[in-house]
Amino acid sequence: MKPKKPQKNGAAPRKRMPKWKRRLDEYSPEDLVKITFASEADIDAGTALVWGGRLTGLAFRLDPNSDSFIVPKASIPFFAEEGIQFTLHPAFRKASV
Repeated sequence: MKPKKPQKNGAAPRKRMPKWKRRLDEYSPEDLVKITFASEADIDAGTALVWGGRLTGLAFRLDPNSDSFIVPKASIPFFAEEGIQFTLHPAFRKASV
């Protein structure tokens, strides 16, 4: 692995965005999480982040019955960096046998 080149003027290297898969069904169930927002303002901020913000192109699914999205686990730090309040839940219920 090549070391990163130093940035000019002592600037920190830019954080690279992960390469998102196009659809949620391309992710394994273990790589998905349900993110439930704490308030209406947090829902709006999360929606703006996905629909035109830093996470444009991220595969996600809205839960029509709650204030939640299903998203890849790798996207969670980006919601937290924006100061959005949320809780995490498993994306899918485990089947009982």
